[in-house]
Amino acid sequence: MSLSKPMATLATATAAAVGGCTASVALYPLDTLKTRMQSESKKDDATEKKPLITWDVENILSLYKGVEYKAAQSTMSKFLYFYAYTAMTNMLLTKDSKSLSTGANLVVGYLAEMFHLPVSLPLEVIITRMQTCKSGESKEGFVQLLQSIWNENGGKWTAFYKGFSAYFVLCLQPAIQFTVFEQVKKLYLKAYKPTTTTLSALEAFLLGAAARSLAIMVVFPYIRAKVIVQAQSKSGAKKQDSIPTVIEKLVHDEGVASLYRGLTPELTKVRVVLCLCFTILSRVRSRRHSCSWSRKRSKPT
Repeated sequence: MSLSKPMATLATATAAAVGGCTASVALYPLDTLKTRMQSESKKDDATEKKPLITWDVENILSLYKGVEYKAAQSTMSKFLYFYAYTAMTNMLLTKDSKSLSTGANLVVGYLAEMFHLPVSLPLEVIITRMQTCKSGESKEGFVQLLQSIWNENGGKWTAFYKGFSAYFVLCLQPAIQFTVFEQVKKLYLKAYKPTTTTLSALEAFLLGAAARSLAIMVVFPYIRAKVIVQAQSKSGAKKQDSIPTVIEKLVHDEGVASLYRGLTPELTKVRVVLCLCFTILSRVRSRRHSCSWSRKRSKPT
């Protein structure tokens, strides 16, 4: 007896959430360093003249500041994304179709990315501030930081949705990833496996990782601009810059290459996260299949 569609959707979303949470906690120091790199400019480097990390206890511990909130944010965003994606896919599928058309798949992926933002973005803003705060502000707790963000933006709830406009582009990442994956898959199968139309699990994972890396490179300027906007405070900026303004300033002041500052740790993190999620999802699915097989064998004949 296989799982019903709602239960299968819940199982897939839960597996993705567990994988995302595990990867986020394991790689949180790298995530902190990545965020610091993305939020700083050459001007900051020239002024402060200090390394990104020093090997003292206080600095090492600062790499883990906010890890519990990152775990919660990652769990919620991954769960809501996969739940929304799977649920919308099941709703659109007909009895005669086994998969969505390319266009429908892209739209579903975009909407699923948008679905978790009302919940996950406020936490993302707070986590970014925790990761990029100066040494004098590092003792601020979650509640104090919450109050600080609220106060410095005139008591407006929109303060917790800084960088939202970047997601109109960032939510295209799954569409770019899907398009690249499908095109590379066709070329790969034609060249190496002309007698079949399917990939092995490992081949699908490797091609998926390559497609995701390329998709991130395409949208990365908006990732960096989003981090800069989220890290800005009233004391650090008289007026909140928009995403296009930040990108324009980066190109004007530091050159086009500055848009890709922090790309290497971003790609490293993505590859490890994909690996962990793939492993956990595979184990959950194999467990589901073994449970279904056990139920079938236990049925009286």
